[in-house]
Amino acid sequence: MQASTLKTLSLPLGQVTYYDIGKGKPILLLHGFPDTPSTFRHQIDALNARGYRCLIPYLPGYGASSPPRRGGNSMLAIAEILEQFMARAAAGEQVSIYGHDWGSVIAQVMSSLHYQPKYPTAYTLDKLILCAVPPA
Repeated sequence: MQASTLKTLSLPLGQVTYYDIGKGKPILLLHGFPDTPSTFRHQIDALNARGYRCLIPYLPGYGASSPPRRGGNSMLAIAEILEQFMARAAAGEQVSIYGHDWGSVIAQVMSSLHYQPKYPTAYTLDKLILCAVPPA
């Protein structure tokens, strides 16, 4: 992961700093606690070789990504800011979401929001992949 692939989006709910690596169908990779995007450094080449564009944000409150501007640090507030992020980063595309550890909890909340009329989305959710899911 190179600094040259690090980008930032300013959104109504906050700022998301992320890596955008490769070309093709977007896959959102959500790290856990206390991890960072580097958690996925060994998966990037394999995903790129299979035609995926890896979007790997610092979760809100980590790195240069701001905490959500409303809702505190709840899973709902974090999922809402990431929904805004994906609406900008992958508008009109089919997206896979891979959540690891606490990222898997956020991925589940995002998938729930995705189908709520209150949260219109600009992308299509294709796959939801959960790994190392912590107990609720």
